[in-house]
Amino acid sequence: MVYQRREHTAPVGAERTDQSRGRPYIRIKQADGSWKWKHRLVAEKMLGRELEPGERVKFRNGDSTDCRESNLYVSNPTFQKVYVYKRKKRIEAAIRMMEFKIKEMNIELAGLKEQLKEFD
Repeated sequence: MVYQRREHTAPVGAERTDQSRGRPYIRIKQADGSWKWKHRLVAEKMLGRELEPGERVKFRNGDSTDCRESNLYVSNPTFQKVYVYKRKKRIEAAIRMMEFKIKEMNIELAGLKEQLKEFD
């Protein structure tokens, strides 16, 4: 008697939970015998194309077994790094501008205090 592992005998479209990444993810059996991550297949269907290298599928509610379209979004870490870098630069520029304005206001405040001393 030859023993076959469950994933070899599973029908196409069968789902199984895989925890090899530390948290549970769902895999779906493909016609070629391979298993693919369900969240990636759902995201590709949503986009109407295959995921590009570097694109990641994230779960809005943090539940890696919840593969509803409304719970998934695709991110690109490279794009996010550029976005975060530009946002950081804008915030730094705003801080510099506010610090400059505060210095101007402190100078004006000192002048007003000097004028007030004249009345004493």
